Amino acid sequence: MPKIIEDVEENIFKSAMELFSLKGYQDTEMKMIAEKAGLAVGTLYNYYRSKNGLFMYILESEWQETCNKLENINCSSMPWDEKLKETLYVLYEDMEDRKCLGFELLRANMINSKNKEKLLLLKDVLLSNIRRIFIDSSFGHKQHLTPEIIERLIDMVVTTTHRLIVLFPSEKEKNLEYLYCIIKKIAA
Repeated sequence: MPKIIEDVEENIFKSAMELFSLKGYQDTEMKMIAEKAGLAVGTLYNYYRSKNGLFMYILESEWQETCNKLENINCSSMPWDEKLKETLYVLYEDMEDRKCLGFELLRANMINSKNKEKLLLLKDVLLSNIRRIFIDSSFGHKQHLTPEIIERLIDMVVTTTHRLIVLFPSEKEKNLEYLYCIIKKIAA
C-alpha cells in the first residue's frame, strides 16, 4: 500500500524553505527536497516543474505575507512612532525567518525575465507599504525629505536590515533600535 502523506504541498513548502535557507539555492537539489518531504522525486515534480519555480513560489508567498502584515500596520490607527517600530519589526522578523532568501536570487544569478517581472511586482507592493509609513505622516511632510530621499531611505532600511541580520545575528533588539534611531534622526 502506498504511503499517504498529509498536506503534501505544505510539507514540500516547509522542506524546501528549510533547505534553501540552510544551504542556499545553488546547493539545494530537488532530490534533497523530496527526501526531506518524504516524497519520491517524481511526485515533487508533479507539484513543481523546477527548482526555480519552487523557489520563486516560496519567495512570492513569503513576501506576500509580509506585504499583508505591513498593510495591516498601515491601516491601523496607532501613532506614527508605533507604526514605524512595527514596520521595522515585521521586516526584520520576516527577513530573519527566511534567512534573507530574497538576496539568494542575486547570489544565484537566477533573475530571468519571468522572475524579474514577478519580483518587480512584489517589490513595488512591499515598497509602497513601507513608503506609506513615511509619506502618510508628518515625517513625510518635512521640507528636507524629498520623494527621492524617502526612496533612498526605504532602500537603506531594507538593505541595512539584511546586513544587520547577517553581521549581528544575535543582537536583534539592538539592531531594531539602531534602525529606529537612524530614521528618527533623519526625521528631526
